[in-house]
Amino acid sequence: MEFKFYCPHCRQHISATDDLVGSKASCPNCQRTFVVPSLTQGTQPESHSPISPPPSRSSIPHPAATDTARNLCPFCRKEIDRSSIVCPYCRKNVAMVNLKRREPEAYATGMVCAVLALPLAYVIHKKVIDDCFKTAFGTSGCCAVLAVWAIGIFVLYGIGGFWIGFTVRKLLRK
Repeated sequence: MEFKFYCPHCRQHISATDDLVGSKASCPNCQRTFVVPSLTQGTQPESHSPISPPPSRSSIPHPAATDTARNLCPFCRKEIDRSSIVCPYCRKNVAMVNLKRREPEAYATGMVCAVLALPLAYVIHKKVIDDCFKTAFGTSGCCAVLAVWAIGIFVLYGIGGFWIGFTVRKLLRK
């Protein structure tokens, strides 16, 4: 019978069969080894369903909180340096992923500020944005570029909001 449980290291949802109980396995997410638990070892919730309940946020150790946590490329799953901008194996950009792992609190603050910056952009530039969309959709050809300009205002405010929030949080922590 197949059952599901969480990796004891990264809390990744994993499936296993009864014949694997007690044997060593490797997590597909964090690549760390663990012993596959049985249903009687506390992985079964009170409702007697084979799926264990999700852990609370406070009980999950953040990978960046420990020095022993491995930093894996999200694309090729090979271990890379936390300061890497480009994965040396697959050559893909991992700068934002590593930023989130290195500075989780500042990253979260930056994301909140980015979301809050979008309505601010609309309030400040409402007339320009409305005129751009009205002209762009009322005509064809080169005037359609105005829609890109209006969307660009939101993008710039979102990026600016992220970096302002990220930097302020990082500076306040020092």
